[in-house]
Amino acid sequence: MTTATVKTGANRLPDPPGPMGKWPQGVLKQFQGQPLQAMMDMFREYGDAVRFRAVLNLYGYLFFHPDHYKHILQDNNRNYTKMPHPALALLRPVVGNGLLISDGDFWRRQRRLAAPRSIASASPLLPPL
Repeated sequence: MTTATVKTGANRLPDPPGPMGKWPQGVLKQFQGQPLQAMMDMFREYGDAVRFRAVLNLYGYLFFHPDHYKHILQDNNRNYTKMPHPALALLRPVVGNGLLISDGDFWRRQRRLAAPRSIASASPLLPPL
């Protein structure tokens, strides 16, 4: 999940459509049973971008189109942040400050260190054609 830093006032874009579920559990029960099926159902009903109430008043976003991921992860990544998120504060002592938890410039540095230098260096990992 990604939280977005959005403009306020007249420049703020509307939230994508999606299920709110019943308060306080939101759509948590749908995700507990069959999470992939829950995501596919949301895609079929609401489209490529979905906003849902996860639990209480915490919202999550699902994006299904590659252009959305390119925008969020590559073209405009400085506008999106993982922090502050209460779940990440709970996870940090367990998983450390790795790629999953880190954010901003520290995350970018770690991502570059973990990425292969070129496609040729990653080719042994790919199955033969």
